Amino acid sequence: MLPYYLEQYPQISRAVTGLARLISQIPTNSQLAKYPAGKFELEARLGMYETSTDRFVPGVSKPFFEQTLRLFEQYQAWHEVTEWTEYVDYYYPLNNTKTARTSVSISKNNNIITQVHIAKQNHGTLTFQTESRHRKLYDVRTALNFEETLPESLLPTRIEPNLVRIKSRKSFFYGRNRDSEPLWSYDMSKVWTASTKSRAEADQMNDHNTIYDIELELLNPEKYMQVTKQDEMFAAASLLLKMVRVFDLDENQFSLLPV
Repeated sequence: MLPYYLEQYPQISRAVTGLARLISQIPTNSQLAKYPAGKFELEARLGMYETSTDRFVPGVSKPFFEQTLRLFEQYQAWHEVTEWTEYVDYYYPLNNTKTARTSVSISKNNNIITQVHIAKQNHGTLTFQTESRHRKLYDVRTALNFEETLPESLLPTRIEPNLVRIKSRKSFFYGRNRDSEPLWSYDMSKVWTASTKSRAEADQMNDHNTIYDIELELLNPEKYMQVTKQDEMFAAASLLLKMVRVFDLDENQFSLLPV
């Protein structure tokens, strides 16, 4: 039997149960002590699911991206809104089993350079197709990951990236009230990916091969359950509702179906 609040949102009712099972994998605070330094992240992003190849292609059209960005900028109740920030991500093999990412960002306000080293471990991914009688909508991919923060002592002495990603991002943080820490983040990103930084920079300069990415992230999944005093079903419903509301459509006009 589905929770009472899903009766009001039938468009996500078939997607919630599977996502709740994925969320149940998030460890408790005591279990987290066994993990290395890092954090869990629960995220959802828009894109297109290709049935023939069983492949999810992230990104939306430029007009949809710009329309969503305008709507976000008009909303006045955000906890915080960042300026556009540029990140350069370098991906390289760490060992036979792990791929590492070194992310470099530069603050436009004070030119402070921030550098972090991450190894991401995926704990599960779910894809949902959006079915609509009126027009084609974007599909949704959700993922639970653990991002391990790597000390420089674990990095190879010589880093040879096999992939470089340039990302220009603006984030919109949302919380239950303005006085508490934000729980959610909508990230609007323009992304250029290539085998080398110079090629990615050339695409960025010419606005070529640009991916317009819309992502929603639950910032602290472990803390969320404590703050909201809710369960995995509620967290799953909240994530999916926040993601599909960017469609700006009535509930009876579409539904999310598990792939």
